[in-house]
Parts: sequence; C-alpha cells; structure tokens
Amino acid sequence: IFYEARYLDSGSHVNILTGTMMLTAVGLLSILSANGLTFLLTWVLIDIAEFLILVGIIKETAKHRISIISLLARFFGIILMMSYLILRTPGSVLDVEKGNLSTGVLIIFIALLRMGIIPLHIPYSEEPKIRRGIGSILRFLPILSVFSFLIFCGPQLFTKIQYGSTLTIVTTGVLFGALSWFFSRSELGGRPYWVFSFGCLALIAFLRGSMDALVGISIMMVVGGSVLFLFLPRKQKAGVLLPLILPVMFAIPFTPTAAIPLAIWGDRAEVANFFLLLSLTLLIGGVIRHSSRIEGKQKKLEDW
Repeated sequence: IFYEARYLDSGSHVNILTGTMMLTAVGLLSILSANGLTFLLTWVLIDIAEFLILVGIIKETAKHRISIISLLARFFGIILMMSYLILRTPGSVLDVEKGNLSTGVLIIFIALLRMGIIPLHIPYSEEPKIRRGIGSILRFLPILSVFSFLIFCGPQLFTKIQYGSTLTIVTTGVLFGALSWFFSRSELGGRPYWVFSFGCLALIAFLRGSMDALVGISIMMVVGGSVLFLFLPRKQKAGVLLPLILPVMFAIPFTPTAAIPLAIWGDRAEVANFFLLLSLTLLIGGVIRHSSRIEGKQKKLEDW
C-alpha cells in the first residue's frame, strides 16, 4: 500500500490510498472469518467499498457499467449465501451437519458468483498505476475471501453425477484460463485468466475434499501474482525473484504448496488429472515467460 503511494498522482492519491486501506481492512476481516454470518457481512462491505472506490476514482461511464455487472453477479452470490445460512440451521431442509448432498452444489454456486470470475474480469482502468495498485487488491480480495469460506465449509458429499459433471466443467475452465494466461500479451492483460484458473483449481480441491490443497492454491496464486502484478517486484525486474518463488510454484515437499498434488491427482486415476497437470504447467510457464519480459511502459513511470 505504501509503495503504491510513490506512483500516484497528487490529485487522486488520498482517495486511492484511503480506498485501498479500507478494502484491505474489510478483506482481512473476511478472510479471517470463522462463521457464515461474518462472511455475509464482510462480503456486503467489500461490495459497497468497491462500488464507492470505482465511482470515486474511475470517471469513465462505460467502466461503471462493467463494474455494475460484476457487482450484480456477486450480489446474487450474497442472496444464495443468505439462503445457505437459513437452510443450514439444524432441523432445516439442508442441514450441513447431516452432510446433505445438495449442500455442496449450493456452496459451489455461491463460490462461483462471489469469486468475481463470472463474468470474466474486465479492466476498470487502462492506467497501469491503478491496475498494479488498488486494482490488484480489487481482484484478489474477493477470491481469497471465498477460498477462506470454502475451507470453513469443509468437505462435502457429492453424487457421482454431481462430481463428474462439475469436474468436467471446472477442468475445462482451468485449461482455458491457463492457455489464455500463457499466451496473453502482458501479465496485466492475463491477470483475469490467472485469477480465473486458480478459482477453478480451488473448486476442484473443494470438490475432492482437499482443504490443505486449497490453502496451497491460495498461496501459489498470491505469491506468483505478487511478483508480476505489484509495483515493487515489477519495478526491480521480476525475473530476479524467480529463484525464490519457483519452489513454491513447483509444490516442492515441505513447502506450503506441497499439498496441491492432492487437488491435481486426488486419490483416483481420472482423465481430468492430465489436463489439470497440463494447466498447472502452463500457469508456471506463464509466470516464467512474463517475468522474463521487459515492461516498456513500466520504466516510464515516475514517482512523485
């Protein structure tokens, strides 16, 4: 947050820094939530804060329409979350404690809407100063909060039809996102696909009941994204940091991401595992590719 202040114009730095700190505070509260009601309240606060920031910072009317569509999708996620909290009450139709088969499907729909990956992220601004600073927080906080929610919910029961159809759809999404990320022209242009891919990977980890793998996926998404999307690493040439982040990206044993293979391979041999492994390879390859490329526009940024 404080490094970002070096690259903000004097006319907007107060609004941007205030919004950034407000979003960060609410986001951390949401990630640390330990009950469904806290998740619901913090999700509402995140959406309100994001809307106020976009209206106050982004002046283009077309960008406002884009933000409203994205926020509407997340609003429907809040409606489903309210239904989930009501129906999970002991003795109700959907009792989580009894492991009802319908509960897991409802949680997946909530996650899909609240991650912000549907509809696919579209940049609210073309200004790299905004996209690398507050833009990164706007992209990462909602999805990290959903990861925390999935861990809070824990493993769920799925029928064979639910498991097979969901695995097929989500695996296709991971592969699409990984290919788009690898072949994107820049790391900022590919960031929506980076977030989309890891969101789908997290759903697979949840589908297979691997909460440890979900934690590892969160760490991989944040570590790889921080090197590429934030000001400081990109300013100092991200390729220098590759030796530090590659052990995390490769899920080497005794690292926080070592549990990721549980989500990739699971405890059974499935065709989807091959495509998941290919997608993970493309995601890591994209990090190496984008880190080694020199960002021409970034060198022209001056601090004030």
